[in-house]
Amino acid sequence: MRLRRWLHRRLVEWLKALLLIVFRTRLFRLVQQVKTHADILNLKSSLGSCGQAVSIQWPVVVAEPETVHLGQEVSLAAFVHVWGGGGVYIGNRVMIGAHTAIASRTHDYGQDIMYYTVVRKPVTIEDDAWIGSNCVILPGIHIGEGAVVGAGSVVTRDIDAKTVVAGVPARVVARRRERAVQGSEATRGD
Repeated sequence: MRLRRWLHRRLVEWLKALLLIVFRTRLFRLVQQVKTHADILNLKSSLGSCGQAVSIQWPVVVAEPETVHLGQEVSLAAFVHVWGGGGVYIGNRVMIGAHTAIASRTHDYGQDIMYYTVVRKPVTIEDDAWIGSNCVILPGIHIGEGAVVGAGSVVTRDIDAKTVVAGVPARVVARRRERAVQGSEATRGD
């Protein structure tokens, strides 16, 4: 009988401890979600401009956010890093993959002491462009409407509209065709 009571007490204690762990874990996750949501709202409000339906997967880092402008329905995946000092202009429906770096500032390698030099050149990504994961966009780059930058590319030159580039440095690999989109044929993924 004693053994049975002892086992029962131990089982109850174990279940209480397990429930406490589950509760704390769920509470921690909820707090993290609320904090992440607050961080995203804070980032959006600090941008130079931010369109509607912008999706940001945390964490994202934006230096000098007041010089960064996002259009409508822009998607920034996790671990995107934007150096906005020279101005970054991202059009509507642009998708930017995880671990991508967009730099609008650099240093002047023509100077003996580069540390003290800052060169600012704006980056523009026009509407409907897709930047794959792990890309680097250098200062002064202009990416045309509907362009695609393949994953892992380093963009060192401007990209024309409807052009697909890939590689290090990024080179043209294809051109996208113009397609007529009509009411019933157009689909929108949400």
